[in-house]
Amino acid sequence: MKERNPFTVTAVSTIIIAIAIAFFMLLRGNGQRNYRISVIVSNSTESRWNTLRAGLEQAAEDSDIRLNYVYTSYLDTLEDQVRLMEAEINDGSDGIITEFCDSQDTQEIIQRLSVKAPIVMINTTAEADPDVEGNHASVTPDNYEIGRAIGNELIIAYGDELGLKSMGIISGNPRQTAMQERLRGFMDVVSDRNPVITWQIPYGRDTEEQIREADQEHPADILIGLDNGSLEAAVDYVSDQGLQDKTVLFGAGCSEKLVYYIDSGLIHSMILPDDFRVGYQSLTDLAGKLDNRMSVLTDQQVGYNVVHKENLFREENQNILFPIVQ
Repeated sequence: MKERNPFTVTAVSTIIIAIAIAFFMLLRGNGQRNYRISVIVSNSTESRWNTLRAGLEQAAEDSDIRLNYVYTSYLDTLEDQVRLMEAEINDGSDGIITEFCDSQDTQEIIQRLSVKAPIVMINTTAEADPDVEGNHASVTPDNYEIGRAIGNELIIAYGDELGLKSMGIISGNPRQTAMQERLRGFMDVVSDRNPVITWQIPYGRDTEEQIREADQEHPADILIGLDNGSLEAAVDYVSDQGLQDKTVLFGAGCSEKLVYYIDSGLIHSMILPDDFRVGYQSLTDLAGKLDNRMSVLTDQQVGYNVVHKENLFREENQNILFPIVQ
């Protein structure tokens, strides 16, 4: 019987240990919480993002993540957004959180970039191929139900008389799946009341001017803003034109500006998505993925509240609007 060569035994043991360490590092990243996650949203400094950013910052602190909140102006082309994402990944970001400005024709983009750095899409989904490795997912409210909730608020306010009212709709970014779903949900609720929709325009760089032109030609009793930017544009138009006593506003949003106009009574009611939870959940999920590369990102939904003047200062609404980051 041959004696084992001590050198051979040592070498084999070393190889086994090295393989085990490499496998562990694959599962658990580099073993240290030193990841950087970049967040890319349009018009990043707008107050509309304050609640989302609070959620991101709380999750970054809880998960020991370096948060890079990228400064942006108005993003209205997918090409500009992709260039920012690529630049962040090339600069060392380990993961990306973004709201796509266009939900269509994004399969190749998401597939190519998420292999380099996992991606969480917020507020709206985008077209993507099946992902068995779980490198991309979404964290959004139920946008169809938000649209339905806006419609229900009109029915509560006007009942059968809704069919006697004319309305103008600012429908957000029609290239986003989220806005398509909100509009569909809204129309599914109000269509059997036969409302008169005098005009409908998308949200963009010159929305307020479009509202002015459309409403002066075909005045509306009610203005609907399907997202924060749309509702703010409606508020600006009504305020600038002195129509506070003639026009009633409904919609969805979350900014301090809109809170002020709910409190003043200009906005009848507003659907308030839980943006703090969107921020917290997206970063926490991404941190978990970076910690364990074999884990799978999955789509998540967050809730929303219905806010009006009478319940604006209830604790559950204040916690979403003005979260306290610990």
